[in-house]
Amino acid sequence: MIAIRNYNDTKNELEVAQLRLNYLLDKKEDLYVKYCGMTIPKLDDVRVQTSTVNKDTMAKYMEELTKINPNTGLSLDQEIEQQYNVVSKLKYYLNLMDYNLKNMKALEYKLYYFIVIDGRGITSGVNHLANVTNKDPRTIWKYYYPKIEKEIKKLEYVH
Repeated sequence: MIAIRNYNDTKNELEVAQLRLNYLLDKKEDLYVKYCGMTIPKLDDVRVQTSTVNKDTMAKYMEELTKINPNTGLSLDQEIEQQYNVVSKLKYYLNLMDYNLKNMKALEYKLYYFIVIDGRGITSGVNHLANVTNKDPRTIWKYYYPKIEKEIKKLEYVH
């Protein structure tokens, strides 16, 4: 069950890292609005080419982005870049864990995979595992589901 706990922890860690990244990006946009008076234009937006932003306010904006935060020792841009790296690493490892859980032989891992990663409901996952393994669904419910029930309940509390 350690593999399932590790998967759950990594999934939760990814959600926290993604929320932190969203916060930093919102903070960056707030600074842009504060100094430039509009939302950050998209690169494919025509307004980027015709936008006239006061160079003094743009310089202040860039100064705020690159100013070192004494608490973190990083600028906002550096924090955003670092958080992007954390999120991408966690996604990479979560994908590896998905793959490895899918290929594990133990039936409780297969059941967990069907329910959590494959996105089936609990009953559907039990029935699917029963069909795949030619076992009675009551056997799955009695012997295999209780082994992963706590881990699935933990995921329900997070969402």
